[in-house]
Amino acid sequence: MTPEEQQRVQQQMGAWIQLSPQQRAAAREQYKTIKQLPPEQKQDVRQKWEKYQSLPPETRQDLATRVPPPGAPPTAAPNRSMRPAPTLAPPPQPAPGAAPAPR
Repeated sequence: MTPEEQQRVQQQMGAWIQLSPQQRAAAREQYKTIKQLPPEQKQDVRQKWEKYQSLPPETRQDLATRVPPPGAPPTAAPNRSMRPAPTLAPPPQPAPGAAPAPR
């Protein structure tokens, strides 16, 4: 991979890690749905996405904060400001009577 491709993949992996399990499930479902579309509908989705990507950041932020109409499918990657902060799991506790792990 070129350095640019490596950087892009690393950024995508970082964004994926930031998603909650529910958001990841929604992204997988959305991917499956789009994968099953006929080519002309895929092209339409791609054009809409490119049009969205070309919007100024302020407009995209405004769209991200709007409430979707009833019956609209959930989005796979909501605005970062709307995501809950990641939580860290506490370290595992040794079993009673087990020797402590070496440091």
